[in-house]
Formats: sequence, structure tokens, C-alpha cells
Amino acid sequence: MLLTVAFRWGRGKRLPATTKLCLPTRSIQHTLRTQAGGTGLQSGRGVSVPKAQKLTVLIPCKDERKNIGACIESVRPLADEIVVADSGSTDGTLEVVRQLGGCRIIQREYVYSADFKNWAIPQASHPWVLIVDADERVTDKLACSIRRVLENPAARYDAYWTSFECF
Repeated sequence: MLLTVAFRWGRGKRLPATTKLCLPTRSIQHTLRTQAGGTGLQSGRGVSVPKAQKLTVLIPCKDERKNIGACIESVRPLADEIVVADSGSTDGTLEVVRQLGGCRIIQREYVYSADFKNWAIPQASHPWVLIVDADERVTDKLACSIRRVLENPAARYDAYWTSFECF
């Protein structure tokens, strides 16, 4: 069962709207963050209506030629931008990404997971970021949950956490 849960920082403290959140443990790698606070409301004909927020999907990888294609295709319907953050692939991973198209590639040497992701997150073009490892897939059920959050983001949350299933 997939479960989306709001993530709060510390003892009831809210993350500042500009906080970039990346946690190194495997159970919480699907991390969303927002740069812009507020509800995303815009006015139309004198009435405030929710404005859907945009999402960047960040895929950190190294030598994931066998997995990267399926990962990209699983996030494509959800993502406004796909960023593949590569740490020195030598197996043809980047050729697969280029062949699929529609992805921005960034590259840097890998030091450790949190360092690499915290370097990549600020390079996202959109206010929300979903981190998905190359060997993971976004299911339709998870995509629907994320779309609901993006269509009507709760101002009180700056990040969300989701569990995942292994198949």
C-alpha cells in the first residue's frame, strides 16, 4: 500500500518556504520540497482559485542503463520537468536518456547521497521536487496522490513523504 504523509521538521516547527529538503535514508528518498510559500492562489473574475504547482522530478543515477528508461517513462505523465543527475555513468545510461528525450542532464562527482541530492535540488526549475531513484517507479496511484497535492497545495506543508513497495 502506498501512503502519502506530511513531513514536518523537528518538534512541530515548520520548514521555511525556501528550505531545500533532502534526507539520506532510503525510506524517505521520495521527498518533495517547495521554494515558494503560500497557497498558489491566483485571481480570476474576482474569485481566488487554486493554481496547480509545477513539479520537477529528479532522478539521481550512475550506471543505470537497464533501469533509467522505465523510470523516466513512469514519471513523464506527472513531471513538468525531468532532471537526470548523473554521477559518472560509463554504461550508456546517458545515451538512453538522450534517446528518450525530454530530460535535462546534470553531472557531478558523487561524494555521498545527501551531498549529491542537495547539490541537484536547487537546479530544479519548478517549486516542487520529487526524487525518484532510477530503479524505482511512480505508480498511477502515487501519481494521482501527487497531482492532488499539486492542484491544491496545503500552505502548512513544505514537504511530503511517501512509503514505497518493493516488487
